[in-house]
Amino acid sequence: MESNQVFLFHENDDLEIGINPNDEFEFSIVLKFLTDDSGGSKISSIIDGKNIILSCVNFADKGTGLNTPVRIVSVNDKEWFLCSGHI
Repeated sequence: MESNQVFLFHENDDLEIGINPNDEFEFSIVLKFLTDDSGGSKISSIIDGKNIILSCVNFADKGTGLNTPVRIVSVNDKEWFLCSGHI
């Protein structure tokens, strides 16, 4: 991902990124892109086994993002946050 870009060919495709920081620990981040009628953008997260699933709601428009950090997960008492855009 040197280009810092990923293209999905269908609006409802998921993006899964496998992360293996060492031989003893691995997980995947799964981005699900959803739409609803609320008009607002939001991100929520759940953990399912070794998958961190981020549901990104109403992110279809170019340049869509959030201006506040989103808590993703806590690992070994350390909080992980997703930050995008200008904070």
